[in-house]
Amino acid sequence: RAAAVGEAPLFAPGVSRLDRNLCNRMNSVLVKAGHKPIDLSALRSRWLVDVAASAPAALLLQLSDVSSLEALSDVRRSLPVYGVRAALATLDGSEEPA
Repeated sequence: RAAAVGEAPLFAPGVSRLDRNLCNRMNSVLVKAGHKPIDLSALRSRWLVDVAASAPAALLLQLSDVSSLEALSDVRRSLPVYGVRAALATLDGSEEPA
């Protein structure tokens, strides 16, 4: 499916540009249909953890459009823990985190 969709947005394939309120509108549709809304704060936190586990800090800041990594302070326990060897190997680009 990813190959077919390509660079299209996840929630609205075929739409070329999304506005920032897409998730709010999705929640409105869910609530009108009798479902619980998506916890957008929890969704963003989970996304930050997933990206932080594999992306360099500079890329994480760029993708998440934040100016500091303080947003990760409450989820630090969910991030990978690097030993000295794994940290050195990751910094030198020769290995993935263990």
